[in-house]
Amino acid sequence: MNIKRAPNHMDLEIKFKESYQWVAPASIILIMSAVFLCFYPILQNGFVWDDEYNLVLNPKYRGLSWSHLQWMFTTFHDRNYHPLSWLSLGLDYRLWGMNPGGYHFTDLVLHGVNAILFYWLLTALFAGSSSQRKSPDAIPCRIGAVAGTLFFALHPLRVESVAWISTRGDTLCGVFYLLTIITYLKSVEQEKIGFKNRWYWLSLMFYTCSLLSRAWGITLPLVLMILDLYPLKRMGLKDILKKPGRKMLLEKMGFALPAMSFGVAALLAKSGSMAAMADHGILDRTFQSFYGIGFYIWKTVIPADLSPLYVLRDVAITDPQNLLSTAFVVSVTIGLVIMGRRWPFAITAWVSYIIIASPLLGFVQSGPQAVADRYTYFSCLPFAILFGAGIRRVLGNFYSNVWKNRTMPFIVLIVAMGLLGVLGSLSFQQTGVWRDGLSFWNRIVALDPKNEIAVNERARLKFESIGDLKGAEADYNLALEIRPGNTDALVSRGLVRMGLKNFSGASEDFMEAVELERDKPEIYNGLGLLYQGKGEAVKALKQYDIAIALKTDFADAYNNRGLLQKRFGNVSAAIEDFSAAIRYAPHYPEAYVNRGVIRMEQNKPKEAASDFSIAMQLLPENMPIRLKLEETLKRINPDPVTED
Repeated sequence: MNIKRAPNHMDLEIKFKESYQWVAPASIILIMSAVFLCFYPILQNGFVWDDEYNLVLNPKYRGLSWSHLQWMFTTFHDRNYHPLSWLSLGLDYRLWGMNPGGYHFTDLVLHGVNAILFYWLLTALFAGSSSQRKSPDAIPCRIGAVAGTLFFALHPLRVESVAWISTRGDTLCGVFYLLTIITYLKSVEQEKIGFKNRWYWLSLMFYTCSLLSRAWGITLPLVLMILDLYPLKRMGLKDILKKPGRKMLLEKMGFALPAMSFGVAALLAKSGSMAAMADHGILDRTFQSFYGIGFYIWKTVIPADLSPLYVLRDVAITDPQNLLSTAFVVSVTIGLVIMGRRWPFAITAWVSYIIIASPLLGFVQSGPQAVADRYTYFSCLPFAILFGAGIRRVLGNFYSNVWKNRTMPFIVLIVAMGLLGVLGSLSFQQTGVWRDGLSFWNRIVALDPKNEIAVNERARLKFESIGDLKGAEADYNLALEIRPGNTDALVSRGLVRMGLKNFSGASEDFMEAVELERDKPEIYNGLGLLYQGKGEAVKALKQYDIAIALKTDFADAYNNRGLLQKRFGNVSAAIEDFSAAIRYAPHYPEAYVNRGVIRMEQNKPKEAASDFSIAMQLLPENMPIRLKLEETLKRINPDPVTED
């Protein structure tokens, strides 16, 4: 009689060893396939919001020449110092030109690479050293690592970092950030400590590359110290000031020095956009930080109503969300400190989360956002580790015959798979928010109708790019309801009304703006366009003169006055104005085109060709005017290039 017995640990170990060769590749294929299926719609997306400033209107990154590299490694463009991110974008330009799909493909690949690296990190954390990975616990470790990786990679909070090209620093920094931790763990396995360990130097090299991609890693030395305490257990808290602790503190100095250097560089880069302490005080920043800590946890658990812009508003101490967030953070911290010995994994994850998130919680406020989905790309990694560790624990208890109810692990796995499926589906939907500018701003306004920035930007998009003048006027009406007396909105609505041939309405807007802010040069530039459109050229010229007197580097006013001077027959004055516009705004394609037209009329083909060529480099590839310039250059180019 054959009696079937339950498999023991030795059977499981032998079985796993026999199948080990395909388990890791299968896990990687599963992860990459899931990432691609959930994020591939971004390949159809265009350039959105800051992409216009950073990419569409910025020729300085487009190439890998010495001059391009010099700019990349010295610029604070976009209020960041991230030369390796610019380098990757320059490579994108060489490969794809100005096709946004190529840039999105690179981001998708980088996110996939980060998912694989995170999987390797989890297997290292869960399974210990490489010599132990083929233990009976290897199957739970691998499944837990896959689950944790998918929780990180498929969560809809990741969409902003992956779908927005201007946040390339997140995905690229992630590669080096994760490699830093992986190689650091490898260095811990070696007998040599610190500076004598080649894995340590490799980790330090990856760390420097992460900082050159984005400054997310400035808190990593502290995170590595936490890992030394748990789970690596290289020392205890009481040993920090003793000899073993001092050695490890000295070891971290190799990471701390570049962290401090790049931290200073990040502050310098953002200095022009940082909120003044008088406008956003210490108490405001403290409540904003507590709110941010709670917000990211809430959105991780319930990722609903995700917005590309959670605008920063006045912080009210009595606001229920601020009080609840503060109470939540304080109570969780106290509870985890009390339970620290029993739940070391929980206090480790909590402290790591707060440390990683701390630079962008609000104490150093820069930009209009109170919080942002992209800030979770690194800070919420501990939550993914906890998720994977939980799956591993459930399966480990199953293999150790701890579970009395043998169906419980399968129920947990089914629930986990369902949760990951929901997260992936939400990410798939969220990619559509980043399809184009209109989808982007529509989403923000739908979630926050009083978001003044979003309403104004949507109006500008409708006016300048789509040609929906009625829609733009309605949005500017809404902007003025949100903040009456907004002179920027009044001037913009005046320009829109001019396009609608509503000259009286435009005049009312400009006159109201003058009463509110008499020294604003944009108002007089608008009045100049109004008078010019009505055929009152002399009055228009006077308004442009006033605008330029108030703002001597006002490129638009110079360009508009140049067009008027050309109509008067003052060719030299027109060229002088167009040249001034170019001097103050070197990336102003219209000024180059206008000056080139005059030089064509003066029978100066070389100078005209130079202006038209520069304008073509500055204009987006899909603009009809580029085709006209190409045809013109073919006719007038006096020195055609010939190949040997």
